[in-house]
Amino acid sequence: HLGEIVRIARERESQPVIVVTHPLGARNRGNQGNGLSQAQNVAPYQAMARRVAAEDGVPCIDLPLLAEARGLSAAEIAGGEGVHLARKGHIFLADGIGEYLNTLRG
Repeated sequence: HLGEIVRIARERESQPVIVVTHPLGARNRGNQGNGLSQAQNVAPYQAMARRVAAEDGVPCIDLPLLAEARGLSAAEIAGGEGVHLARKGHIFLADGIGEYLNTLRG
């Protein structure tokens, strides 16, 4: 459970950071084995990550919200197969995490 991971990290005097991942699925790949789309399967995990971050006061890097704010679609950050990040997606991911890390410098 994510909340337990947060507890253990804090117990060890570490600073947990939760990253909400972006559901790529840039290409219409149809439904997954359970009959749901990739976005439908990822949505509960995204919601849980946001909830745990809010409830436990953990910094959260919300990549879907960041992509939306930057006007990036899943198709723009996904590779040709629609599952893995393309070069632009890797840059987006690094920038998003880097922006948060820069805030820690004070």
